[in-house]
Amino acid sequence: MPDIIAVASGKGGVGKSFFAANVALSFKARGDDVLLVDCDLGCANLHNFIFFKIPKYGLNSFLYNKVSLKDVIVKTEYGVDFIGGADSVLGMPHIKTFEKQKLIKHLRNSDYKYVIIDLGAGTSYNMLDIFNESDKKIIITSSEPTSIENSYSFLKISLYRKIERYLSKDLRMLKLCKSLRNKQQGFGNMKELMRNIFDLSKEHYYKINKMLNYNDLGIVLNMLRDKNELNFFILFSDVVKKYLSIKIEKLGFLPYDINVGKILRKQLPYYICASNAEYKTCFDDIRNNILNLRGM
Repeated sequence: MPDIIAVASGKGGVGKSFFAANVALSFKARGDDVLLVDCDLGCANLHNFIFFKIPKYGLNSFLYNKVSLKDVIVKTEYGVDFIGGADSVLGMPHIKTFEKQKLIKHLRNSDYKYVIIDLGAGTSYNMLDIFNESDKKIIITSSEPTSIENSYSFLKISLYRKIERYLSKDLRMLKLCKSLRNKQQGFGNMKELMRNIFDLSKEHYYKINKMLNYNDLGIVLNMLRDKNELNFFILFSDVVKKYLSIKIEKLGFLPYDINVGKILRKQLPYYICASNAEYKTCFDDIRNNILNLRGM
């Protein structure tokens, strides 16, 4: 059974798909069998970083057209197998719960060692639920204030979504779950939420507290231009610990490289063609740190 690694971001334009494709190549360079999945259900573009053409079949074929998972997998010349997304398919951004479950089930039953899922940006229920179902979860951000703010918001909403789905099975929790979904009536921090859960059910409180202590979450800083930006890791982890009561691991950083665009315009993978060996080493270091995450 493979480890499922989800790659997410709070906003677009921070290099999420670029990272997912190249860290998959890093896993392959280690000798691992890897499946890379474009799970952007509205505007798929992961193929631009590794396959360099639009696949004939994608997730829409698997979910809607009774095509098997094996039949939508394409072999890339770089050793990483690939499933394309669903570009401009009406209804795909809003797949049903059983369709998400079908996707996760088939990925878990695949023969790969690692499945890396590139999620679409934002906080749709589809993205949140697939993120939460994954074994190891990675947030990609840049040092731009808007990116940092959106990364925190994504973490908070994904965590509240996971708790809300767990509690929604208990009728005593319906009012609290409604508050979790309502931004105006929500909880300012995790401690406040946990106090409310404790008052309603000590059993749920202890189970959720155990959930919060899993070390399955990491963050990557992309497009680093100045070493002073590395202070971001300390500040971000402190904020996450204070307000969300979770630990987020520093997985590493990727320096800004002006040559990224030149390499991609040649339809070549960056990990293989980067002129500076330091950049390739950064991906390998991040890969090794991902392996050390303790998934659920």
